[in-house]
Amino acid sequence: MSARPRRPHIVLLGLALLATAPACQPSFGYLEVTVRSSPPLPVSVRDHRFELPVGVAVLIAVEPMSDNINDYVETDRLDLSPSDAAILDIEPGPESRTFVLIGVNPGETCVDVYINGRAEQCIPAVVNAPL
Repeated sequence: MSARPRRPHIVLLGLALLATAPACQPSFGYLEVTVRSSPPLPVSVRDHRFELPVGVAVLIAVEPMSDNINDYVETDRLDLSPSDAAILDIEPGPESRTFVLIGVNPGETCVDVYINGRAEQCIPAVVNAPL
């Protein structure tokens, strides 16, 4: 019975590929936000803070930006969810990666950003009382 030759270089190559696989994925950096509607009252919508009055809805488009050389692709699922829907409601927009922010009641909350089901960021949001 002949002994099977060992191939340690194949095992090492396989381990190296497994170790570098996560490096091929995007690493969340920030959310690029663009206002896509003309609300009747002034709003401030930035990648790091949302502010709008009670009773105002604003359509936004969002794009996740990666901190590494691997970009997000259209099939990466992106969701926004308010921590307190009694202050700020968020509804899906008419297109992929668009959302409608709706000021419900005065207060402060957080908009949780999920990519592929993983929480990536909490964007502070303020809803102001009507003037």
